[in-house]
Amino acid sequence: MKHPIHYGWIICILCVLTMFCTMGLASNTFSIYINAFIEENGFSRAQGSSLSTVRCIASLIGTVICGIYYQKLNMRKGLSLSVAMIGVSFLIYSRAHTLPVFYAGAFVAGLGYGLGTMVPVTMMINRWFVKKQGFVLGFASAGTGIAAILCPSLISHALSSGGVALAASAEGGLVLLYAAVMFLFLRNEPSDKSLLPYGAVSGSGMQPDSALRVSPQSEPEPASEAPETFSGSRLPTSAEKYTLIAAFLIGMITAPNAETLAVHLTTSGLSAGTAAAAVSAFGLAMTIAKFIYGALSDRVGCYRTNLIFTAILALAFFSGFLAGSGSVIAAFLSAAGMGAGYSMTTITFSLYAGSFYSGKKVSDAVRHFWIATLLGSLVFTTVPGLIADLTGSYRLYLLFSVPVLLCAMTIYQSLYKKYVLR
Repeated sequence: MKHPIHYGWIICILCVLTMFCTMGLASNTFSIYINAFIEENGFSRAQGSSLSTVRCIASLIGTVICGIYYQKLNMRKGLSLSVAMIGVSFLIYSRAHTLPVFYAGAFVAGLGYGLGTMVPVTMMINRWFVKKQGFVLGFASAGTGIAAILCPSLISHALSSGGVALAASAEGGLVLLYAAVMFLFLRNEPSDKSLLPYGAVSGSGMQPDSALRVSPQSEPEPASEAPETFSGSRLPTSAEKYTLIAAFLIGMITAPNAETLAVHLTTSGLSAGTAAAAVSAFGLAMTIAKFIYGALSDRVGCYRTNLIFTAILALAFFSGFLAGSGSVIAAFLSAAGMGAGYSMTTITFSLYAGSFYSGKKVSDAVRHFWIATLLGSLVFTTVPGLIADLTGSYRLYLLFSVPVLLCAMTIYQSLYKKYVLR
């Protein structure tokens, strides 16, 4: 007799769609709207770019208050509301004609992003899964890449047919519809469905907030207790600041490079069509790589998996430097490699948090990592443009990103090897 599908997989699908809406629509495809906002309302390029800054600030605020937010609301209400914020933001865009109103929409979108991305998704997966957590994290975060693949052409078509009013109102309405569906089907924890987490054994004492199990048999067993640590942490207090420094470094090189990818390629002599195709390759590679990363981390552990993906991302940044000479091959290698490498930077915070911490400290650590990453992105989001203004190209920032990446991942990998794999 076949067993029914565990409800955790329904939760997984809801997490995929949540990431599709919060990170995918509010961030990854938002640049498509900016040109339309500028053309329809006569804004300057600087004013259009300032919308991303407002969204980043609101995202940071949302991530900071995320812990309190979900304490006051449960996961079902909180996640549904965060997705609804994304829908409301697009409805605001659809009716806006002045910059302050667009700022209001960007701020609401940023709050939904900060409250509804990997921090709560990690919390949900932590509650609902014991086995296959790496795969499920990869599957859930793939929603961002799926949005980057599917939505650009649809949004562009809607913009050409009816402008921002049509495109944004349709998108906002669909997101609000999903928020309602999510509220109907999402459950806070397995006990709400009289279930154990997926992979848990009856009588094992599994609790909803137990630590992520990310160290498979192929890696040495994690140390049961590290010296000089506080309860719930394998790391000594003196080492925790280095995890945040590394997250800040990753923020410096991820969002700033992603948001300038298309303009870097077009200003390097490639056609707009080639640049658009490269961006699609970025989204496709990100989506596929997230599944690979999650499955591979379950099989060989996140330490070995991160070695592979760090090399891919470093080569992608270097290929982006070479693409500045107008090489089509280098452009596609860079875009696809960045997409694949960015899958690591999305999922790895959750896996490292589950290895370094236990209990409630897992979700707290993920939130702190994301805050540090958002700070890095916010501080450096304009730096590639400044360098391009001074040198005529974004190439130097891509080259600079290689040692920054290696420094960040050396910090994480060294701590993991010392305190988890010893």
